[in-house]
Amino acid sequence: MTETERLLAEAREICLRVHGTAPDELVLAVFHRLCTEQDLAQGYAGEALH
Repeated sequence: MTETERLLAEAREICLRVHGTAPDELVLAVFHRLCTEQDLAQGYAGEALH
């Protein structure tokens, strides 16, 4: 499983746990947030890696 797939699966799980549903728009919003947080944690503040 790639890092992108792992983050996407995590985003879907978060949506289901918090909202009880996982519409694509919500999953993509959470996915984007997870990617941003991961990039910042790794020191890539100026460029997106995902």
